[in-house]
Order: sequence, then C-alpha cells, then structure tokens
Amino acid sequence: MLLETKNLRKSFPIESKLLRQVIGRVIAVDNASLSLNKGQVLGLVGESGSGKTTLGKIVVGLIEPDSGEIFLQDKNIKNFTRKERAKKIQMVFQDPFASLNPRLSIGTILAEAIRTREQVIGNRQQVEKIKELLNLVGMPTNILSDYPHQFSGGQRQRIGIARALAMQPEIIIADEPVSSLDVSIQAQILNLLLDLKQKFSISYIFITHDLSIVTFLADYILVMYQGNIIEEGKPEEILTKPKDKYTEKLFNSLPKITCQIL
Repeated sequence: MLLETKNLRKSFPIESKLLRQVIGRVIAVDNASLSLNKGQVLGLVGESGSGKTTLGKIVVGLIEPDSGEIFLQDKNIKNFTRKERAKKIQMVFQDPFASLNPRLSIGTILAEAIRTREQVIGNRQQVEKIKELLNLVGMPTNILSDYPHQFSGGQRQRIGIARALAMQPEIIIADEPVSSLDVSIQAQILNLLLDLKQKFSISYIFITHDLSIVTFLADYILVMYQGNIIEEGKPEEILTKPKDKYTEKLFNSLPKITCQIL
C-alpha cells in the first residue's frame, strides 16, 4: 500500500460576525478512510462543499486534521519531516494563476522547487533541470525570465505540473486541475497527466466534479457527501449500479463536460 488514511476528521470554527466568538463548528471531513496503490488513479468525486478538497489538503499536509492517521508506505506520516513529505506528495491546484507567485519568474518558481529537493546544486545543473521539466510538460525552454501573467490558463497549469514534478513525487493530488480551462485545453492537460503517470509511475488522487473525466481516468472512485465517503467502487460499478441514492442523484445531476482524451 502506497498511501492509507484512517478515520480523518477536520472541522472549522463558525464565528459570530458581531462578537467574533466561536458559536459552533462545521465538519468538513468526517471519518474519511482511503487507500492508494502504486500507479493507481483514485477518483474523489462530490458536489462543491462535500469535503474532497479539504481531504486532499490534509493528505498533502496543507491542513492538519483534528484526528485520524495517514500512512505512507506503512509509515505514519508524523514520522516524516515536511521536506520528506513534500518529496513524496505534491498537489496541482484548480486555479493555476493563484497557485503561482505572480512576483516570481518561471525560472525562479521552478528553481525554488528544485532547491527544496536538492539543496546543493550548481547553477548550470539547475538550469538544465528546469529546462528538462519544461520539456516534460510541453513548454518552451526560453521562458525562464517570463512571469505567470504572460501565459494562458493551460500554460500556467503546465508550469504548475512542472513545479510538482520538480520534487519527483510518488503521489500527485490533482484538485480540479482542468475545471477552469477551456474544453479543448482540458484534454491536453489530462493526456499530459496520463503520460506522466506512465513515464514516472505516479499515483494520483484526482479530485473532480466532472464524471466524464473521473470515470475515464480513475481505477477506483470514492464518492463524498457532507464530509463522508459514502460509496466506493470501480467506475463501471459506480456508473451502472450505484448503491447509494445520493450517488445516483449526483451522477444524474452534476454537469458532464465532454472532452476528447486520446
């Protein structure tokens, strides 16, 4: 088992606007357990607010859970340093513009990621690694002095993927990575992710509301509702014989963005 979570729970405080006091808590993730094998694509699907992004951020280490455990290759994640965890798990975000520092050039953004993994590295070797990353994601290598605002959404997402690859992770959590892109660009990014999976044996947790995508990409699907994983199974099982009424309603109501994946 590459990754396993056990009974993860996360709640956030509700504050009174008038008195700025905590008047309650909202549960974002409740008793969530999942497992991910090497080379697997695990689809995490649900409505907006179902807790899927919060769960992804907990796994990557951006949010601390209230309770529960995470195991990476049978080792408790608490035994990993932040750097060790970052080498194993990276995240590709929904909004590529918001996830890239607009004040830093593309070369600096990628160099920072490379130095995080390899603190001692010569400038020439660093530039070669940056160019290699850009080649991997289908971007030209003469953009090191350019800034995120100079690129389209699809190009920025490719740069975001390159930044994740710089850490040579075994797991990438892709949080709605194509939802903000044009349909024609979506297919290109999805094909890129599949190519990288084959080339580097990367495992994905693919978070999405788009059923046409998740049923094509995923080896296994988890359905979330109000912070709970209420159903799981292989794509064909979930599609043809959903066990939960919510899952059936979800699959009938959520928008299905059709894209050509080659």
